[in-house]
Amino acid sequence: MSLVSVVKRNGRDVKTAVREAVRLAGGLKGIVMNGSTVLIKPNLVSPSPSGSGEVTDCRVTEVVAKLVLEMNPARVVIGEGSGFGYDVTSPWEGRGLQTMDAFKSSGTLEVAKRLGVGVVDLNQDVSIELKVDHPLVVDSFKVAKTVVDSDVIINVPVMKTHRRTIVTIACKNMKGVLPLAEKRKTHRLGLDKAIVDLTRTVRSSFVVADGLVCNQGEVRSEDNRVKMDLIVAGRDAVSVDAVCAKIMGFDPSKIRTISLACEEGLGIGDLEKIKIRGVSIESVMCKFRDPQSVIVETYPDLTLLDEQACTACEGELQSPLFYIRQAGLADQLKGLTVVMGKQAVTPEVNGKVLFMGKCVWEYRNKGPFVDGCPPHGGWALTEKICEICGIDKKPVIKAIERVHRRLDEIS
Repeated sequence: MSLVSVVKRNGRDVKTAVREAVRLAGGLKGIVMNGSTVLIKPNLVSPSPSGSGEVTDCRVTEVVAKLVLEMNPARVVIGEGSGFGYDVTSPWEGRGLQTMDAFKSSGTLEVAKRLGVGVVDLNQDVSIELKVDHPLVVDSFKVAKTVVDSDVIINVPVMKTHRRTIVTIACKNMKGVLPLAEKRKTHRLGLDKAIVDLTRTVRSSFVVADGLVCNQGEVRSEDNRVKMDLIVAGRDAVSVDAVCAKIMGFDPSKIRTISLACEEGLGIGDLEKIKIRGVSIESVMCKFRDPQSVIVETYPDLTLLDEQACTACEGELQSPLFYIRQAGLADQLKGLTVVMGKQAVTPEVNGKVLFMGKCVWEYRNKGPFVDGCPPHGGWALTEKICEICGIDKKPVIKAIERVHRRLDEIS
């Protein structure tokens, strides 16, 4: 059995809630030793304030740092490398990715100064290449030296949704230990599997998930903030992700990063094998907006038949749609039907239709088909959609090159 704590704040201060969650999850004794080098890894993906649901609340990071310091480690640093992948845009585009801006905006830099611990921009750190044992898609990762030199990694993510992976919590938060080019590599090779390879290679020692204010949907706005007043903690990052996903109203078994990690023996995602301490999952569950609904909102003339589809195919579809939209040709997607997942009945479709993924293999003769589990969201899938919709490939290719070149320049 894995052990995960779920603590409701209930009007108490953040310090009390975090300390209770860590204690109920087994505490840091035996993890942080006298003389340990400890990395505290919050989610500071962008220059956003604490309480926005976009970044880890600095109050949570502060309590975690104090708990670590009480164990008399040799060195404590708070490290993060802000960043994004090829398939997202940035509100601070043109200025580069400012990790230190994120430290300041969130209040985390002030916390570090107050406690006398260091901060490290992991994007700018020296990188060390680590081989991946039995990789799914990534043979090796370049990882920040600060991470490699740490005896203990305390993972402090924030609970939120993500259009590619449905949820982004503990496992995905560790992408911040990679320099920018490596972050983008995970998107190019297949995000879900790459995150599992990273989980295998850089293991969290303990997780304290910030569920005070969470974020749902694709657009980060006040309307999409969800005040949960929760702290979730545990030693198994996969278990914490599974519990948080369930709290957010998602089936953990259908979250590809969770199910793959379980198949690879990297953690426990079966809720029946996770002991919950604190409040029950059912008492705090809140149905978050499914980020895949963003497809429907962004492309209202596209029909998605995704019955029983896992997050992998739905996530990979985002990239070609993004590239076509960047080329200014999204209107030509009108009338396209995409079929994925295990269909209960034979889909009756006409006109522009794409069957994608292993689950619809039996329908491959009913129309254009792209195989894979999942099909990669790069050029092959983009090209097939262009062919089906009669979209000129040249401006789409230019759009892809433009996005890639812009991010390479930032690096």
